[in-house]
Amino acid sequence: MAASLKVGDVLNGRYPILGILGEGGMGAVYKASDLGSTRIWAIKEMTEQFATEEERQEAIAGFEQESRLLSQLEHPNLPRITHFFTDNGHHYLVMDLVQGETWEKKQLREKQSIADILDIVYQITDVLRYLHGQPQPIIFRDLKPANVMITPEGVAKLIDFGIARVFQAGKANDTRALGTPGYAAPEQYGSGQSDARTDIYALGVMMHQAFSGIDPSVDPFRFEPLTELIPDFPQSIEDIVSKAVALKREERFSCVAEMQEALQALHSDPDVYDLLPLRLRTGILPRPEMRGSAAKSGRSGRISAPVVDALPDAPRSISRSGTASLKRSGDMNAPLSTPRSGTSSLPNSAAVSSALAAAGKGAVQIAHKAQGAASKALEKYNQRTTAAGVQRQGETLPAESGGEQKSGCWPWIAMGVLLLCATFPGVGFLAFLPALPVIYFAKDQRVQMVICTVAILVWGVLSDIMLATFLSWIAK
Repeated sequence: MAASLKVGDVLNGRYPILGILGEGGMGAVYKASDLGSTRIWAIKEMTEQFATEEERQEAIAGFEQESRLLSQLEHPNLPRITHFFTDNGHHYLVMDLVQGETWEKKQLREKQSIADILDIVYQITDVLRYLHGQPQPIIFRDLKPANVMITPEGVAKLIDFGIARVFQAGKANDTRALGTPGYAAPEQYGSGQSDARTDIYALGVMMHQAFSGIDPSVDPFRFEPLTELIPDFPQSIEDIVSKAVALKREERFSCVAEMQEALQALHSDPDVYDLLPLRLRTGILPRPEMRGSAAKSGRSGRISAPVVDALPDAPRSISRSGTASLKRSGDMNAPLSTPRSGTSSLPNSAAVSSALAAAGKGAVQIAHKAQGAASKALEKYNQRTTAAGVQRQGETLPAESGGEQKSGCWPWIAMGVLLLCATFPGVGFLAFLPALPVIYFAKDQRVQMVICTVAILVWGVLSDIMLATFLSWIAK
């Protein structure tokens, strides 16, 4: 659609047009100032190009309905929509102007790391979960890199709700086939109604494109395994992508929350942990170590051996088809969430079954116990080393005090004697010199001793002045 406004036009008597940000099949986007404030806005214009009057009326009704709905949304990964109106027969949305560049341009400009890609993907799952969780679920339906803006701070924002729709339960098909070829799911071509899994499909396509660099519009619905395209690509990430882009909706993640859980569970994979962004390394338990490495090296990751011994025995594994695993090899890995599918593969042991039940009831409680045990172990270690008088940072810690030895009252006595000496004529000015060693050795009272030294120096000078004045008076 060609833009109907030009630079200098004043829209709705309030918004002077500063420039054209973009044009597309669903409308144009303008950069505009505001006569009522100092803000700069992005204004979306809905296209008027429809095949029939019936389509036009339907689009207008949908635009007004979705404008009201979107104006009530508030999420850090969404631009705020403040106003919608009609002017000269055209329909407009006023929203925050998001600074940055689209994910499409960013991918063309630079090769992104796995951590950068997963960070953006996780942010998108967060905002999709918010949209799908509305009382009237909102399906974005046109998720693609060009509709994701990346701010200079690394925040991903969805910027184009041109064909977003409210999910209508019970409706067999969408009214019209909408979306972008390559990113649009099969059901968007008239075979069914778009729902949350439609957005999941598009997000999976975006992941595949970001990792592989392959444009999905060239050969839609065909996705070569990333493990075959990229040497040493993690299988656990490939599993998430392939599940998201399944052609049959029932084979995809059932909801965005499930896909989020799969992303979060990546922190339990030792082959992936170092490749993750910070937001996906925040599991309740520490980084997993390679199987058997802790026992061989004598190290146990971030939890010491005494802590592991304090925990109940844990099952060695849960089927990989779920999103979690528990392993023990001198270290401890724990699930971020319970498995979604698959059957647990466990030894027929009463002890293991009991441990599984305990873990299922409260992994978080176990983590808290581990943290407490670690604290106690560290405290006992400090007590033992302190009692032995071990050196820490070059200083001996006396067993009696458990820390730096107190200077006591001797510095004050020394300063009192020096102050008295400063009273004697001719000696006062030099009395501050012996105070310097007192300052050095009174480590816990140095500030007070410095003040006393200054007082001695001042008092000594005054004593000498008074002596000189007295002698001058006598001479007269």
